Amino acid sequence: MTGNWNNKQIRSLKHAIQLSLDHAKVTKNLSVDGVSDLLGLSSKFTLYKWASNQRVPLIMVRPLEFVTGEHFITRYLCHSSFHLMIKIPTGKGVTESSINNLQSAFAECIGILIGFYSRKVETNEAIASLDYMMEKLAWHRENINKFHQSEFDCQEYE
Repeated sequence: MTGNWNNKQIRSLKHAIQLSLDHAKVTKNLSVDGVSDLLGLSSKFTLYKWASNQRVPLIMVRPLEFVTGEHFITRYLCHSSFHLMIKIPTGKGVTESSINNLQSAFAECIGILIGFYSRKVETNEAIASLDYMMEKLAWHRENINKFHQSEFDCQEYE
């Protein structure tokens, strides 16, 4: 599994855990055993139990996401409670290339939306695309809002 990990529509906690493990395998070459070891778990079957029961101890969510390198569980929790999740802007300047990427993602999202209303795209894909786009736009909104605050060094863009 490859592709844009941020654009994945997470259907359940079980799916979020599986995507996290897939991400760890693809991007960090970590097996389920490797993830379990880094989390200090006695067995990889503990992870499988969490997935099958759809119950992850809250204290283990952040370590699991740190080890796997992605925030699928947190995103699932946000989206399942009808909230969007955006990364806090880091203050990096925005380049013309990143604006072009935003425009390209927006065009792709509109295409998926058109496909949904012509009954060619599944509901989950349309929702995932819209969530992804709204989160990207919300990030830029917050970055602009904080542009002139001293904690941010956005001069690179000017």
